[in-house]
Amino acid sequence: MQEYHEGQYLQERPGVIAHGAPRHSKGVTGICVTARHVIWASEDGTVIVREKGPGHVVAVLHHDSPAMSVARDDEHLFVGCRDGTVHVWAMDTWAALTTLKGHS
Repeated sequence: MQEYHEGQYLQERPGVIAHGAPRHSKGVTGICVTARHVIWASEDGTVIVREKGPGHVVAVLHHDSPAMSVARDDEHLFVGCRDGTVHVWAMDTWAALTTLKGHS
């Protein structure tokens, strides 16, 4: 499993892994489905990406503010956060591409 924090790879953090899979520590605020993945956003600032079917975790994306919504197009995942930012992630690598600021 890969974990990212604004595009940087992180080691697994204590408390993130529970029963072999990452879990949100606060409520789910949004969900997005692709042909291959189910993606959950949470008030804890994480977005968990799982494969459909076997449910393997593909990535855990970390944000400094609660993740309030998720949306996608063919290549990008967009995460709207409570602090007014929108984070844009590449869906083929799960790398952070940019952060859009000033939304309210």
